[in-house]
Amino acid sequence: MDNGSKYPIRALNKQNLIDEVYDQMKNNIMDGIWKPNDKLPSENELSSMFNVSRNTVRSAIQKLRTMGVLISVQGQGTFIRSGGEDTTTDSLLPLLSLSNMEIIDILEFRKAIEVSSVALAAMNRDEDDLEEIQKHLENMKANVENYDEYGAADYEFHLSIAKASKNMIFYSVLVRLQRILYAHFTKMSRELGPRISIDNHVRIFQFIKSKSPLQARATMEENIQQSIDILKGN
Repeated sequence: MDNGSKYPIRALNKQNLIDEVYDQMKNNIMDGIWKPNDKLPSENELSSMFNVSRNTVRSAIQKLRTMGVLISVQGQGTFIRSGGEDTTTDSLLPLLSLSNMEIIDILEFRKAIEVSSVALAAMNRDEDDLEEIQKHLENMKANVENYDEYGAADYEFHLSIAKASKNMIFYSVLVRLQRILYAHFTKMSRELGPRISIDNHVRIFQFIKSKSPLQARATMEENIQQSIDILKGN
């Protein structure tokens, strides 16, 4: 893959350079300019292309790496992840762009899984589980103005609840869907705003802490259904 100015680069909004660089890199992948298995230009080259600092480039790369879109190989560089046998850009689209209908599908899937897992978590959690769930809740509170960090903390919050359920099937399902769920939670925070859900998350934690499975179950269902209703325009 050649580097340089042949890639379409638009003027950047100085207010949020990391998101701007991230969006342009994401678009290059979605448009097939950078294809699965391609090596990413170096940080210096990307810094020059976007006319930003290496720290800004590094942060944008980290966001894509966290989503599973990029993979770093020590001593070789950073590459666009291959979707297994499918080496087309289409294999990465679920990680990069989710429509509202796809988000609703994921929410309905989550409701089927997480309403039960949170009830089990309220019954089976131990002190280590509570500490982990609370840690992610505090990260959510601290990042209500940062959609990506909030989305990552939101995913970890729900994953830690599944872990606390002591049902490894629930936990394993969320782990295996990490990339698409990370994209889902990030898109959710951007579309709906973190402040809509934070109160329900606090209540969910309190019901898990007090070992109140029925209330935890009802609150989780309410939280997910509220998001579905908003996206459907109800």
